[in-house]
Amino acid sequence: MNASLLGVIGCIWSVAVHTATAQTKAVDPPGGQVEYRDKGLYFEKIVYADKPRTYFTINTYLKDSTLYSIETYKYVEREGPTGFSEYGTVRHGMTKILYPDGRLHVVRNYKKGRLDGPFIVHYPSGVIKRKEFYRRGELQKGTCYDSVGVPTSYEPFLKPPTPTASLNQLRVYLEERRLPIFNRYTMQGLVQLAINQAGEVATTTCHLTKRDPLIARQVKDVISAMPRWDEQKPNWNPGTVDGTPMASEWVIQIYKQDNGLKMVLPVPD
Repeated sequence: MNASLLGVIGCIWSVAVHTATAQTKAVDPPGGQVEYRDKGLYFEKIVYADKPRTYFTINTYLKDSTLYSIETYKYVEREGPTGFSEYGTVRHGMTKILYPDGRLHVVRNYKKGRLDGPFIVHYPSGVIKRKEFYRRGELQKGTCYDSVGVPTSYEPFLKPPTPTASLNQLRVYLEERRLPIFNRYTMQGLVQLAINQAGEVATTTCHLTKRDPLIARQVKDVISAMPRWDEQKPNWNPGTVDGTPMASEWVIQIYKQDNGLKMVLPVPD
């Protein structure tokens, strides 16, 4: 897979993994409720199945008009993060991603925004690379295969970045240097580290209750001054998609607890 295509996949992965068998173009429905959106590196064709626009398909094309993916969305009632029902547009139904030659790459099923059912990845040859099964967003079982279909050790399809240091080492470093900054201003929020394919921090973004460029600069200085935990390695193992390193995020949460602030680091699966 070439670098330019990987770049596109990185941009649209949150919109990816889609429906329909391999094909080269979409067909307008009778009545034609169709909308086009130019996203720069790619463009989308949105086909609405009903007049209220509560159910629709997004066909994603690369700039050369190669069909990359098709996915379905639906406006549904679902359980929100607080446990109460809420309404929103979510992925719903079978979705697929295609290789540039039109062969099937990934197919998986969603139900009300959560993975539910089979999740299958193919090699370019058509041989199955992995099979997973989800229920209500939770992985139930998974198997990986080599290029001739022999089962191999299992690795998750999506792996987040992880620090090469132990979480305890990282926590001690951050609590000694970062929490004093937050406690000084009694702030809460998120700090997002963008980890590139090489395992380096590309950018640090603060989403805090107090917007102050000086505070953001202090936080970024703490990250950039982080010691090299292993002289032979970068400080992060990059996130991967199906085994391929990809740019991804590592998010630190800071919130009030009792009379102080608590910092929560992502825990590896």
